[in-house]
Amino acid sequence: MSATPPRGGIDTALLRRLYQEKRNILEYLRGAEGRNDAFAIRASYDMQAGSYTEAIKDPVLARANLAATAELARILDAYSPHRILHVGTGEAITLSHVVKQMRNQPAHCHGLDLSLSRLLVGQRNLVDWAVPEIRLFLAEMSTLPIRDNAFEVVFSSHSLEPNGGKEAELLAEIYRVCGGHIVLREPSHELGNAATRAHIEHHGYVKGLADELRKLGAEIIEHRLWEPNENPNNQAALIIARKPGATAVAWPEGHPYVSPISGGPLQVSRDAYFCPTDGLVFPILAGIPCLLPENGIFSSRYPELVARLADAPGLVAGRCAEPDSGR
Repeated sequence: MSATPPRGGIDTALLRRLYQEKRNILEYLRGAEGRNDAFAIRASYDMQAGSYTEAIKDPVLARANLAATAELARILDAYSPHRILHVGTGEAITLSHVVKQMRNQPAHCHGLDLSLSRLLVGQRNLVDWAVPEIRLFLAEMSTLPIRDNAFEVVFSSHSLEPNGGKEAELLAEIYRVCGGHIVLREPSHELGNAATRAHIEHHGYVKGLADELRKLGAEIIEHRLWEPNENPNNQAALIIARKPGATAVAWPEGHPYVSPISGGPLQVSRDAYFCPTDGLVFPILAGIPCLLPENGIFSSRYPELVARLADAPGLVAGRCAEPDSGR
């Protein structure tokens, strides 16, 4: 499940044109196996960055979103979580509105996504909507850079959706980092109507999520159609699962992140996370930790050498070569 672009790169101008023509980018990039790989999913959603924020300005859509997030907030409140994780957070619309409507505000709220562009839009939304307690980071669901049992509640809302065929892989990671309950609001092949089943088959969406969670040892507390379903052609189901015997663990470094390569702990500096275990440095861009496996840069002595640079007189952070003046 690679999230790296194909050899030779990708023609972003072509993707922009296809998006403007309202073509399905995910279908265009779908691999030879007919499955949605991680790069196709990332490129498709990245091209849409900002569109969800614009769409939610429509009063009808805004009311539907507030109703759905109010119900998610009610469900999460039942577990009084201190720490929650939203997988596939996109532009932080769902996560922001869930958190703002919870009676008991969690102390730590984190959201991850595969698209940096969407997270940058989300970062702006957090400022505009005054939700400072939420932390966004770039990551893949298949290699969550999170320590085991880090969050009391892990939840999704149409985030697992395009990952048909990868259900076991992704849920195993979600289950690993969960220290309490999992709440999923995802399309349902099992409970949905005929139009929904056809839609899921055509787009390669997920199936059998409750059964996969049971295989992992989860106790399914609730599994039913989500009501009201905004789209009768893509009906979602609510799945609430408990991880028996799990308790959310402390974060010794003050954050839940680990290297997506080795699983080793990360040390944070002003502009990066460093893993002493594998010597990899993961940058922080516009306040967003970039924790995809391919973001890691090998630099075994990064902390000590950066500390020396910090004391260098006249050093300009991020300085590039001066342009050639022609003189």
